Amino acid sequence: MLTRKVEDFYGPQAAARYSQAKFENKIVLVDDLDGVGARGEVIARVLKNLASQFGKVIITAGERYEMTIVQSPEAATATERYAQFKMLGFGYKLRYDLIRRWYQVGADNVVEFQEKVVEAERIINTVLGKGLVPMTAFNTLVLLQSIQTNENQALVNAGMAQYYEFMLRQSLLSARTPHNDYDEIQNFLTQLAWAMYEKGAKNIEIGDLVAFNKRYSDEYYRKDLMPRLALLERAKILVKTGDVYAFAYSYLDYFFVAKYLATHCNDQPELQQRIKHLCNHLYLKENANIVLFITYNLHADWVIQEIAKVLNLILADIPPIQISTDANILNTWITNQAKLVVDTTDMVANNRKLKEADDNVTKRHPEPVHDQEVSSVSELDQLAQINLLFKTCEILGHVLKGRYGSIRNQVKEDLMKRLFDAPLRGVNFFHQLINLEPERRNQGSIPVVAQEASQD
Repeated sequence: MLTRKVEDFYGPQAAARYSQAKFENKIVLVDDLDGVGARGEVIARVLKNLASQFGKVIITAGERYEMTIVQSPEAATATERYAQFKMLGFGYKLRYDLIRRWYQVGADNVVEFQEKVVEAERIINTVLGKGLVPMTAFNTLVLLQSIQTNENQALVNAGMAQYYEFMLRQSLLSARTPHNDYDEIQNFLTQLAWAMYEKGAKNIEIGDLVAFNKRYSDEYYRKDLMPRLALLERAKILVKTGDVYAFAYSYLDYFFVAKYLATHCNDQPELQQRIKHLCNHLYLKENANIVLFITYNLHADWVIQEIAKVLNLILADIPPIQISTDANILNTWITNQAKLVVDTTDMVANNRKLKEADDNVTKRHPEPVHDQEVSSVSELDQLAQINLLFKTCEILGHVLKGRYGSIRNQVKEDLMKRLFDAPLRGVNFFHQLINLEPERRNQGSIPVVAQEASQD
């Protein structure tokens, strides 16, 4: 039957010509390898079979495929001879062009138009720049819609976490989910995310889902599992690979785990200790993202103080730079007055070049990842402490921005002091680093560690 189908599509004798072709000239394109399932040994057998029949094998797969390869020695061995390529994301330049087109519709005031573009670009780059959702045109449009429909700025002032919640609600809305079901569905996802997090798993097999749904139904609300899974797939909240399900985007994992911790920590003291542990290890990317969402869901001063404590420990042996005295040393570095040259002939073209440069920097200098816990912040190298400083300041900044009206003035003053002192210690770190090698400063270069840190 296969031979007949080939000849129907490609013409008579096509199957015979193919069978006579040289092995190295036989090419197969396998689209969506995820469809064979998430078991590494199955993927390894499929790839071995393909390699025995074709001289060249081209495979496409989704984001979850990479996790399967990492977790399976068999799959990792089977793919080690393959060159890997990734689709480029919807980078700075493309996002800039799309934002301009969005606001150009009906724009009369040039100044107001530019202000809207700059503000929207800042918000969207912040949300997508976290790497928790794909940098796609669709997600950019969703965020543009959220900005435009919240003209009172309530969403903007609340901080970044609410943009993720808006995207979640938009996903449920697109799947035609009744509004009355939102609370129950979010509780289902919260309980599911926590069950997976407790096991250290990023996916869950259908058998385990059936068992989970029975426990959930007994404790909260009875719901047929398969229609629920179909709804969550339509909403692109869960993705299915064979008989295995996983959250579609990283931010969903973190959002619902944080929601569980924030909801139940008052009743379960051990969860408070888990939150404190996460706060003390913010240099781990997963912990930092979960804590960001915890501060959105849990308005408790003790959480803020735990994060602020970490900020005090970063570069603790370096004092904040003193502008009044250290500026004299900075002035000695200047040999010629800086000449500011601004090309105003085509502002849009200049901005596009700038965004293209940002895209190139992002591709060449990915964010360094720290994956091992340490007992103390002081055990981290100075570059890791600089990255931790940025993450901690970002989280506390979002807290202050979203809760400026509910945090006591005394606490706000203390947090503001810490938020200024810590970056000033970071500036002093670079200041001292450059002074150690003044001849390299004069040559226009600085130590590699400073260059790497400045990219983040």
